[in-house]
Amino acid sequence: MRPGGVLLVDDNPDDITFVRLAFRTFNMDEALTALFSGQEAMEYLGGEGLYADRTKYPIPALLLLDLRMPMVDGFDVLRWVRSHASLKRLPITIFSASDYPRDLTLAYDLGANSFLAKPLRLEQFYKTIKSATDFWLESCQLPSMPRT
Repeated sequence: MRPGGVLLVDDNPDDITFVRLAFRTFNMDEALTALFSGQEAMEYLGGEGLYADRTKYPIPALLLLDLRMPMVDGFDVLRWVRSHASLKRLPITIFSASDYPRDLTLAYDLGANSFLAKPLRLEQFYKTIKSATDFWLESCQLPSMPRT
């Protein structure tokens, strides 16, 4: 697995619990950091405040991002991440319950690398998480992140 692990940003505690359980099932629970808001994600990725210690809070190898969150939504986070040169190569997978074609199009237009719909059945939910992490953390060749 690539250093940095996975940063999950989702305001739904149930979805965070399901993702945590999936990571535990795959013996990857140490690789997951979960945040509950877009604002918190920007602070983490920007290394601000509580998240200034990059040893403790490294840049993730993958960002799993929900779209529909209050105040600062996933689209805002996408815009923010892609506006920072040091984060432009960060793989971002949208993991959303949205099935609106305009959300899919906008997410890709803003720089998402992939878009996964949150499955309703727990078994499929786990399979989706496993396939995404296997692809982005194990199989996919990625360039190194720019230095800040």
